[in-house]
Order: sequence, then C-alpha cells, then structure tokens
Amino acid sequence: MKRIIANLCFLLFALSLNATIRTVSNSPATLAQYNSIQAAIDASNSGDTVYIHGSGTGYAGATIQDKSIALIGPGWSPTGLPPY
Repeated sequence: MKRIIANLCFLLFALSLNATIRTVSNSPATLAQYNSIQAAIDASNSGDTVYIHGSGTGYAGATIQDKSIALIGPGWSPTGLPPY
C-alpha cells in the first residue's frame, strides 16, 4: 500500500511540472517560435525556459515582471570576448 501511495505521489508531482521551452531568433535562416525575446517572455509562465539563438543583429530590450523565467543564450558578445 505504501508503494502505491508513493508512486501516486511521484506521478502527481511529475505531472505538475509543465515547464515549456520556447525558442527565439531574429534571423530568418534560423527556425524558432518567436522573433523577439519580449514576445517569448509574454507567452511564458513562471518556470519556463527561453532559448535565445545567436544572431548578427541585436535583439531589442525585454522586461520580465512577476515571472521566474530562465533565459539561455550565447551571451552579449558571442563572437568575441567581452571588454574588460
């Protein structure tokens, strides 16, 4: 009986983790779900992840309010070292 309850609790916990991964690219050559970071943030919920593809064109600024979202991308200067 304990095993059944433990498995049921684990299953319910796993089903509650509905994190979504969204992709962003402002380059027409790279396939992604969104063209701007802000559009992906607006469509996301807390716990979601936004992958930002590297691009030769800069992205517009974005703000996150009242959400906990992970932003993952190549960084501010993907082709060289940042200035020190």
